Amino acid sequence: MTIEDAAFLRTLYIQEQGTVLRIENERFRVTVGDDDDEDIVNIPSIKVGQIVIFGACMVTPAAMRFCLSVGRPD
Repeated sequence: MTIEDAAFLRTLYIQEQGTVLRIENERFRVTVGDDDDEDIVNIPSIKVGQIVIFGACMVTPAAMRFCLSVGRPD
């Protein structure tokens, strides 16, 4: 398995319209809009190699800062 293959296997795809990517305690959370209680995805950030977002989805400033500060996703 190449490095590119490993990153592909660790890709977080977000394609449901109106979802929000958040970071909490070094875990990525994908929620539906302002409903902070319902997680679609809740995964440790260390398990994510890259993030691909389609359409009208939001990334919180905290999640963006986290990705930039740790050099992830690739």
